[in-house]
Amino acid sequence: MKNKHMNNKQKEEWAKVRAKGRKRYILVNGILIMGGAFAILMFVSTQFIGLLQAYWFNTPYVLIYSTRDVLGGIIGGVIFGWLMGIMNWSAKESAYRQSEDD
Repeated sequence: MKNKHMNNKQKEEWAKVRAKGRKRYILVNGILIMGGAFAILMFVSTQFIGLLQAYWFNTPYVLIYSTRDVLGGIIGGVIFGWLMGIMNWSAKESAYRQSEDD
């Protein structure tokens, strides 16, 4: 996939983010924002599926079966956010460098 070039405004914004560092970007934008959203989405979707199963099969609905369910969602969110943070950083760095070269 060919990387998109950044315009001047995007380059200025990325330069500010870039100055704060890769680790901070991955932590804030990747793990906290994207990973947090992923964990919440997974929790809500599994609860919705649990409600449907309770309705369809006439079984009791339990909000959280164990702390393992919650920890699994948190760990999944952290891993997803970390990977997305790395991928987004790399893509934006590549686009930034290509724009600088032009």
